[in-house]
Amino acid sequence: MYRKNSVILFIILASAFIPYLNIFNSPFVFDDASIVNFFTIRSFKESRYITESTFTINHIIHGLWLPGYHFVNIIIHAFNGILIYLLIMQLFKIQISSITNNAAKKYSFIISLAFLLHPIQIQAVTFLSQRSTALLTFFVLSALNIYVLWRRRCFPMDGGNTIIEYSKNKSVGLYMLAMIIAVLSVKVKELAVVLPFLITLVEFTFFSGKIKSRIAYVLPFCLIIPAVIFNALGVSSVSFDSQMQTTSIPAGNMPDVVIVYDVKSPLIANTRMEYILTEFRVIVTYLRMLVLPLNLTLIHYYPVSRSFFDLKVILSLLFILTIFLFGAIMFFQGNKQKDVMKKLTSFGIFWFFIGILPQSSLINKYGWTIFEYRVYLASPGVFITLLFITLKFIRNITVIKLIFKYIIPAIIAISAVCTFYLNMNWRNEVSLWEDNVKKEPLHPIARIMLGNAYGRAKHFKEALRELNLVSQMEPGFPEIPYYIGCVYAQAEQYDKALEEFEKSIEINSTLPFPHYSKGKILVYKKMWVEAAKELKLSLKLGIQTPDIYNLLGDALNMTGDVTGAIEMYENSLKLNLNNAEMHNNLGNLYTQTGNFALADSEILTALKLNPNLYDGYNNLGVLYANTGRMTDAVKEFKRALSIKKDYITGFKNLANAYMGLKMFDEADSTLNAAIAMNPDSFVILTTIGNMHLLKGDKAMAREFYLKALKINPSYTEALKNIELTKTN
Repeated sequence: MYRKNSVILFIILASAFIPYLNIFNSPFVFDDASIVNFFTIRSFKESRYITESTFTINHIIHGLWLPGYHFVNIIIHAFNGILIYLLIMQLFKIQISSITNNAAKKYSFIISLAFLLHPIQIQAVTFLSQRSTALLTFFVLSALNIYVLWRRRCFPMDGGNTIIEYSKNKSVGLYMLAMIIAVLSVKVKELAVVLPFLITLVEFTFFSGKIKSRIAYVLPFCLIIPAVIFNALGVSSVSFDSQMQTTSIPAGNMPDVVIVYDVKSPLIANTRMEYILTEFRVIVTYLRMLVLPLNLTLIHYYPVSRSFFDLKVILSLLFILTIFLFGAIMFFQGNKQKDVMKKLTSFGIFWFFIGILPQSSLINKYGWTIFEYRVYLASPGVFITLLFITLKFIRNITVIKLIFKYIIPAIIAISAVCTFYLNMNWRNEVSLWEDNVKKEPLHPIARIMLGNAYGRAKHFKEALRELNLVSQMEPGFPEIPYYIGCVYAQAEQYDKALEEFEKSIEINSTLPFPHYSKGKILVYKKMWVEAAKELKLSLKLGIQTPDIYNLLGDALNMTGDVTGAIEMYENSLKLNLNNAEMHNNLGNLYTQTGNFALADSEILTALKLNPNLYDGYNNLGVLYANTGRMTDAVKEFKRALSIKKDYITGFKNLANAYMGLKMFDEADSTLNAAIAMNPDSFVILTTIGNMHLLKGDKAMAREFYLKALKINPSYTEALKNIELTKTN
């Protein structure tokens, strides 16, 4: 018996992987961009602390290696299939029935496979950021299984009169474990609010006894409802050159996530009533997708219903009420007749409604009225209902055998093939959004995402084509010039990019990202004052990321506002403590302002985070030089050069350190090596001039300063020091 169960569970586990074998290198897409925010240690105050921590653990173990993230998602999905199998098996065992153990295993196995292999589950598995949905389902199913196990162990089966008072204290550990899982589920996803309702459904569908006692069993689980709500409310001639690690441009990288603002659109519900009316239709659409999974895609074009008297709304509501009424009839008949199949039929219907309604009753004014992943937790209810309706209402044994021998295996096999096939669309973001636009050509967001994907893939002509199409579909949409600007920035046409960002700002000056991207380009063009102005404005408008603080710090530093730059780098590190470059930059500025102890701490932290950060060794050498530790400075400059052989700043600083130690032969050798590597380096030519000036040879110094100025006539150090070579 144990061996047979193990084989079944292994088949379920293996089956979960089959249709997802082709997703292991699927990239981060859409909301997955937010995953990078989870790579630092999380605070338990975060509303989805447990989910976010799983991404942190992924990153700690293997960085951005995609197969690791996908493996976790698939294994969670597989365990959910196992838990569904175990739950249905337990529900069969609660009461005495005519169904054999082998039949119960067969039915449970079919429901589990239907859940695992259905293509509608793709978003909850392949779409990495929806790990929260699959993980929450795992917690819910675990709690349900443990609760049912506790009830079965503590009280006799419902084959007659159940004595609720029987062994109340027995197996209390199981009950407490279910409670702990329920409490933890709050930190997985807000949908945890459904768990008390599902436990209540199980209790009153499959168990019996005194009402007060049964209410007492489920009431503690209801405490997580306010917890979910609270949690949801809770994102000289000798000078040493320190080296700043500026934030990587090119400016205007293609945005990962669409920011959709209030516009007049058929996709946007303006009131709670409009959203709820639309959701009546959406629920029916979900049921259609589960029964007939056609036209599945990431973003659906789904116009909002504005009136209750819309025929589609009325028909959808009547359909939902009919199903609900049928579920109620099955519930009462099942309890009265002690018919486990009717009980399971009603249980499946109400499971679906409990799982789907919390996601279909809130205002969502940004057009997201429908997403396939929202069906994940609710879908087992539909599979349960379909199976047991078939068993209950088809009386012909020959037909039943035909269904179980041929039709159901065929449906499951086709589902697996369809899932595998649809997962091919996720091989890269271009293929994903091309499929989405093919299926939903009128959806502006799908086209924007396709345009962005083309831009990141360097297909600039195609990117501009898609974005210009959206501009025609949605005139006055302020983000479109912004996205077009991002394409031009990716193509390194920065002047055109600036024009588009300014158009976007002209349409709506309160949007932060056009200011931000404009600031990035201005940083790239070294227009520091203008860049600082735009970046400060985008910061004021709500963008608070490590990157913006880094950029603003760079701009302020270059305008001479060292104090302001320090503040920006400190703010950046508050958001990302593991940024080695920012620790290095901050340490450099502390050196400039004479805070040598803080400088030492920051630079050493940077080198601990990134032992190959040659700028860090250089800046540590500058710090030592400024504090009189010239021998130690020489060692650090050599370390920098051992990592980057052609590091001009390192050569200059090493030569200066030797000069500070009066080791002119070593300085000369260092500079000769540098000039042999780069004969046109005005920095090295100027440093050679400095060496001759220190040795008292003004004529030779002047010769090298003139060579440097011939290459770069505006080089400040050469202009300044050549004045020292003039004879009175």
